[in-house]
Amino acid sequence: MPPLSREELERKFPPTDDPIRLENRRQLIWLLLATTPQLKQELLAEGRLKGLLEARLEGRLIQARASVRQVLSSRGLTLSPAEEDQIEACADLVTLVRWHEQAISATTVAEALRTQAGPGARPSADPV
Repeated sequence: MPPLSREELERKFPPTDDPIRLENRRQLIWLLLATTPQLKQELLAEGRLKGLLEARLEGRLIQARASVRQVLSSRGLTLSPAEEDQIEACADLVTLVRWHEQAISATTVAEALRTQAGPGARPSADPV
């Protein structure tokens, strides 16, 4: 079977905002990279892999922010606009994971979003 042209691929995989399709595509890309070392080397040579890795990190940051918000919401804690901005501005995955852990037992949003772990707090596992 001959390889598909770019136009054929674009027809089969049109742009989408569907999060399930986007996640399936992301997983497919990582599977191809893991199972096709030559493709990975080509992407590295073209500088594209850096962009993919940055996009992966951004996706993880988006997910971590959403997790913090979800835990706070499920616990009946309401974010102020300033606290919402604080979560949205955070670009450190370790901090977001710590906030998520703190939100599980916090009684206030301020307690969940504290910047330093309190006395006796256990260190977060490496989220990467």
